[in-house]
Amino acid sequence: NGDVQGAIEDLQLSLLGGRSTLKLLHLAMAQQAAGNKAAARKTLQEAQRAGLDKKQTRGLERQKYEQLLHDLGVAEAQRSRAVQTAA
Repeated sequence: NGDVQGAIEDLQLSLLGGRSTLKLLHLAMAQQAAGNKAAARKTLQEAQRAGLDKKQTRGLERQKYEQLLHDLGVAEAQRSRAVQTAA
């Protein structure tokens, strides 16, 4: 899927200019859409360690985030543990 691959490349370039939890979330979504669950899980976990919280998302984006957590088998609570461990 050329559109998804293009989105992945654009997001990776964008991250070079500065990392943010939402950019990482969108990259994870694109990686999952491309069928690369391992990369999506790794990116999502990186976003969670950086402080991603579902409160940062709204509407459709929140629904997609919650679906991504479910599809990748990553719990929202995992983010909290990662933050506590890093502190």
